[in-house]
Amino acid sequence: MVDSKSRGIISPATDFNVEHVISRLRKAMRGIGTDEKLLLIFLLAIVILKGRLSRRNIKTVYGKVLKEDIKAELGGHFEDICLALLTPLAEYIVDCFYFAIKGFRTDENCIIELLVSLESMDLRYVKTVFLEKYNQDLADFLTNGLNGDVKKLVSMLVTKEREFYAEADDQLAQTDAQRMLKDGLYKSWKNEDFLPLVLTTRSKLQLQVTITAYEKIAGHSFNEAVKAEFEGV
Repeated sequence: MVDSKSRGIISPATDFNVEHVISRLRKAMRGIGTDEKLLLIFLLAIVILKGRLSRRNIKTVYGKVLKEDIKAELGGHFEDICLALLTPLAEYIVDCFYFAIKGFRTDENCIIELLVSLESMDLRYVKTVFLEKYNQDLADFLTNGLNGDVKKLVSMLVTKEREFYAEADDQLAQTDAQRMLKDGLYKSWKNEDFLPLVLTTRSKLQLQVTITAYEKIAGHSFNEAVKAEFEGV
């Protein structure tokens, strides 16, 4: 889950050797100073080949808990990166949600960027992981920490299912685009909830076709319209 469409094109090596990787990790953190380049290379190898190299393998061969060694040897953002590479993706995402609300300040951009990037199936899994780890419902947790239009958008993103269709509906795209133009984006958002409904429930392919239709009829970009109508709101 939360994995298949978010990885690169590097394939696992057929001759992958667990002991070799662990010994190189030990070497990277042995003695005075840490070979950060070597450490990062082998942590990336662990991520790519995580199906073969579990945390149990690491502890058995390495003899220590790798995360504890990293915390002891590193610091700053590089430590954050290395620890993130050893964290399952779904768990990392729920931690980002949690600290976006509970951190020094509410990070609305982080919340929205994560929500819009998740497919419906992945979002369902993330909700389950969040409930298991923090014993709270993700939708309630996020919306209780937000206000105004951002709260409305996040609530719809986290509670509504985004459609999934293999093909886009051109007629629906035309209908949605014409309605947004007729009512205006601000009114469609504020008074009717039509715009947030389109943005949060239409499939990503459908959204692309709808925005293209809007821009063709309007003669200007959708982003320009959003900035013009919502600036200062």
